[in-house]
Amino acid sequence: MLTQKYGAPAEVVEEFRGHPGVKDDGLKFIYTLSGDCNYNTVFKTPSGEICLYLDHHEFKCFVGLSYTDKINGNIIKAKAIDDL
Repeated sequence: MLTQKYGAPAEVVEEFRGHPGVKDDGLKFIYTLSGDCNYNTVFKTPSGEICLYLDHHEFKCFVGLSYTDKINGNIIKAKAIDDL
């Protein structure tokens, strides 16, 4: 639904640490459970960014969705630059 609403994602990462080129869905599932998976997709919109990601904790996986609005993101970035 995110692709239907916002179009193609700006960034897509699907990596299996120590297991390059994995094609088998069963192995992908095992590597995700063990924490060897890095998966996230970022959609950029005029108002900000939406990140859809997989994460795990103690052999339990979950899907996360975060949103960063552009205005507040720029304010935080400016404050961080001032702190340097």
